[in-house]
Amino acid sequence: MNKFVLLIASLILFFLLAVPRTFAVERIGSVTKLIDGWNLFSLPGTPLSEKKDSTAINLIAEINRQGGRVTTVARFVDGKWEEVVKRETGETYGNDFQIESGKSYFIRNYKPVDFKLAVATPVTTTTLKLAPGYNFVGFPGFNREKFKLSNLATEINNSVVQKETLLASFDSGLFRSFLRIGAKNYGEDQTINKFSGYVIMIDQPVDFAY
Repeated sequence: MNKFVLLIASLILFFLLAVPRTFAVERIGSVTKLIDGWNLFSLPGTPLSEKKDSTAINLIAEINRQGGRVTTVARFVDGKWEEVVKRETGETYGNDFQIESGKSYFIRNYKPVDFKLAVATPVTTTTLKLAPGYNFVGFPGFNREKFKLSNLATEINNSVVQKETLLASFDSGLFRSFLRIGAKNYGEDQTINKFSGYVIMIDQPVDFAY
């Protein structure tokens, strides 16, 4: 074995041992089912793709490559909606933006598809920074079994007391909401799914770590 090969092998070993490992490769067994209509979508981790940029345009292209027919990806930022639209003709409208793990996005799809994506999921503590108002989030790498929205509301309020805590998923065109006001609960409790997007509305900033 020549010296060059030995040098490369040594460098690879060095980076494997010295660089902090914050992600583990996960090949998703269950897929994200996108219906015909609006979907609240969240990446369950960082995409393992040759494309370095996970953008709205790239997401549209990948879903459509797998058999979907997506035209629009929208996000909620600083109290307003931003969207990217790509027509079947190839025309695009709006400014492209990054698709980030830990956030959720509305996707307008016109053909049901099981969207498969290989991702790297966090193996260290993940922290969601929640701001007053509406937060569109996801839970990449979430592995707490039978952890419900009511449990999340409790942990949020144990950190910082909220006047109201609204938590919601979006399913088949309808919001499924859970609301806590003081000690009273209203709406539909449900188990958190790392493949789904959620909306969290609070009045005081708080960090949720898992």
